[in-house]
Amino acid sequence: MCNPDESPELRYVIYDLQSTNGIKVNNESRESFALRDGDRIQLGNIVCKFTIVDSIERNFLKEIKNLIEYDDRTKLLQIQPFYDRLEKSLEACAAKNSTVSVLMMDLDGLKQINDRHGHPMGTEVIVRIANLISEEMSPSGVVAMYGGDEFSAYLEDTTGAEAFERADRLRTLVSEMRFADKGIADRVTISIGIASYPGDGAEMMQIVANADRALFFAKAQGKNRVVVFDSDMAEVQD
Repeated sequence: MCNPDESPELRYVIYDLQSTNGIKVNNESRESFALRDGDRIQLGNIVCKFTIVDSIERNFLKEIKNLIEYDDRTKLLQIQPFYDRLEKSLEACAAKNSTVSVLMMDLDGLKQINDRHGHPMGTEVIVRIANLISEEMSPSGVVAMYGGDEFSAYLEDTTGAEAFERADRLRTLVSEMRFADKGIADRVTISIGIASYPGDGAEMMQIVANADRALFFAKAQGKNRVVVFDSDMAEVQD
């Protein structure tokens, strides 16, 4: 897509820089071509459509993209866009021999709030905690909704020990949150499991699964705690 608001004289030209497969525009081989709205471009096995959009349509498409990628309540990423970003982050960190830590998080005590005060009030609690998680993981962290009261995050260039410090600070802040302004006396805490690349796995879903195993241990050991994955956890659960 391109922006016609920039200049009425602006032209968009595609050039073939001696590529192996060449380029085709509207099924015709071309070395260069001044593109028009709706032209079909073929690059090897990839076919795409050249489209000119104005600022209104561009903003509309951006809003649609946000609706697809972000949770409406918390404004956090949905899980699939989160996985897409995590995959790219792992590739980038592998190239520079760096680390990525994944955090799986689950709220403790939300059910009693839902039971006593209703799900709308529980949603208010989730949104507030989501905002806190987003703030604490910034600027290097990416956060997503994983389930109704579960969150996932990853931190680039962060070891398991460094992630533990960040996560334990978050755990403390969540435990200190109060919702008296909403008439809620119940306390909510958070349990967090951590696994890191490359030490805890070479594949994305293996790291996520190991972080989830660590979360399982955090819940089993009494909740309101942070647990870093180790190989013994895999053996116990398997």
